[in-house]
Amino acid sequence: MNAARTGTSTGVVVLLVAGDTAPADDPVTRFWVDVLERTGCPHEVHRPTAARPLLDTDLVAADGTGRFGAIVRTTTTAAGVEPASAAALSRYRDRYGVRLLRAYEFPDAASGLRDVSGGSADGLTARVTAAGAAVFGYLGGEVPVAGGCWAYLGRAVAGGPFTPLLVTTGGAPLAGVVDAGDGLEDLLVLVNTAEDSLHGALLARGLLAWVTRGAHLGAVRHALSCHVDDVFLPNWSVPGVRVGETAPTVRMVPADVDAVVAWQEATGFTLDLAHNAAGASGDDPLTAALLVAAGAFRWLNHTWDHRDLDAVDADELRAQVERNRRWADEAGVPASPTALVTGAHSGLRNPALPGVLAAAGITALASDASRGPGPGSLGPATLVPRHPTEVTTHVSTWPQLLADQERLHGAPAPSREEFLDRQGDVVLGRVLAGDPRPLFAHQSNLTGDRVLLDLLQQVLDRWARLLAPCAPLDGPSMDEVARELGRRRRWREALDAGAVRARTDGAELLLAADVDVEFPVTLPAGAGAGDAYAGARCGWLAVEAGRELAVPLGAA
Repeated sequence: MNAARTGTSTGVVVLLVAGDTAPADDPVTRFWVDVLERTGCPHEVHRPTAARPLLDTDLVAADGTGRFGAIVRTTTTAAGVEPASAAALSRYRDRYGVRLLRAYEFPDAASGLRDVSGGSADGLTARVTAAGAAVFGYLGGEVPVAGGCWAYLGRAVAGGPFTPLLVTTGGAPLAGVVDAGDGLEDLLVLVNTAEDSLHGALLARGLLAWVTRGAHLGAVRHALSCHVDDVFLPNWSVPGVRVGETAPTVRMVPADVDAVVAWQEATGFTLDLAHNAAGASGDDPLTAALLVAAGAFRWLNHTWDHRDLDAVDADELRAQVERNRRWADEAGVPASPTALVTGAHSGLRNPALPGVLAAAGITALASDASRGPGPGSLGPATLVPRHPTEVTTHVSTWPQLLADQERLHGAPAPSREEFLDRQGDVVLGRVLAGDPRPLFAHQSNLTGDRVLLDLLQQVLDRWARLLAPCAPLDGPSMDEVARELGRRRRWREALDAGAVRARTDGAELLLAADVDVEFPVTLPAGAGAGDAYAGARCGWLAVEAGRELAVPLGAA
């Protein structure tokens, strides 16, 4: 956050100023809290009132350092901020040159817009202007506005203080920079951004970078990976089969392996195959095909035979892990030696499992993201919660999948296109939110119509349309996801404990901590640290306890 006033220094906390609306009725504030939380960016939410206004002492530390490096205002009008608080904020901005993001607001007369009226934003598509490319250059150019949102549509006054960054196809601004005078700038957003809005997720990176002058704590890279469970085993082809019952099953065939390899080569996307080697054999055509193509995939130990591990003893746990690992080594399958997916995520409450994980060197253990947040680790292993999709275990064809939708939701079955649009939006929303946790599906979804590939293709195609090449979609392995989640957990613990400090004088970002910790940072493109991503630099910077790290910011 480059301080705009020469000789001043500010912290790198974002101040979020909300009105007196109850949080349940305040979607824009919830959206920004979510953005800052998932980014890892320290922030404070204040809802000032006449009884408890914001004071100068809330904004400025005793040594004269400004406490906040950016301000996000989520009231729908400037008048929504209590007057004494508004005056304190104005003094603070004048002293430290801090930018203001007016996150969703009806423009006042000084904003440089006219003929403004509120209306539904349904069906609107926005485009990034030439000026907007400096803020949203990571976007592909067009931004579809989510249904159910409201916008304040008008037109910019020629030669006025408003510079449009994002406009509708009809030319109405949806976001722009307002020259607030004396070197101060506001960024005014004229369309509602609720938590689940696609356009909000697309714009958040640029809005946060703008208000922080290109540098803030917290970092987001976008990632998508997909685990395919039960490889070598069959899956039931009907729902609701119980243990001990018999029913038809479905299993991949060699032609599926060829088709999946060709799809991977065409898309550049690599699947993670979670294998159960009890289903492999020397005279099995599928085994032979997968072994020939083994190097095209990443492989995960899914235990020997997918046994329920909740009540087995330590010897059986070890056998399930080690026998499957030994088979992979002998077959030349490049399975991760440090990642484990148990059958149906069982055994995670088995008291013998942590010791078995430690002895086997397992540091990444799968869990089910749909069962709640759960703990962050189990023994030596970081838990990697995996997202299920509505491409369910027992479906292999589109007729099966659509009939299953009718069964699950008690409503008429959607069309193939409707299903892909809806599920694609769910997955894309997680990706845009910076959620690195993988999807998981089953080998049954890679045979028949190979419905899983259709869903993944939908997400990849939409990503390519919406994002620019400077924001590539990462495809991390399970071990890489575990390392990222572990870093995030340790950062959150240090942040919550008040063990980290950061400030900037505009030329450098100064990081200090009471514990050894890695700081997630997003920096301007010319900064002296981080990796190039989405037109900026981002990454994790290690800081030793009791030391201070100075990071040159370069040009904002």
